[in-house]
Amino acid sequence: MTPEERQKRIKALEAELEELKKPEKTAGRRFWELVSGTEVKFDFDKYPRTLFGFRDGEYVWEFDFENSYLWLRYSTVWSVLEREYSLTYSNVKSLVKILVEDHFKCRGVTPYIAVYPWSTQVEEHFRNKH
Repeated sequence: MTPEERQKRIKALEAELEELKKPEKTAGRRFWELVSGTEVKFDFDKYPRTLFGFRDGEYVWEFDFENSYLWLRYSTVWSVLEREYSLTYSNVKSLVKILVEDHFKCRGVTPYIAVYPWSTQVEEHFRNKH
């Protein structure tokens, strides 16, 4: 190996080492990325105790404030946490409960998976409401 090749290799290894030293994105941070920045919608005539979060017209989450149920769309939130962080259903449920209760200073939140066709029915309702 020539001195130039050696120097180039050292620089490449140093760059790789710096990349490895960077803190990985936590599951908690990923959760907030997935649910933040959503548009909050409601229709208290049809859904009297519920707030919905939408991104680009797509249902992301729903909060039933009478029962403290937090429904999360499986395909864009729940399964992402399961897949990217190798979490089980129970792990995701516990993680979300802790994060939401801590952030909003509340207790008794119960996360659930929201699946088709419910999510599409809600999307259709708010599309037709305008």
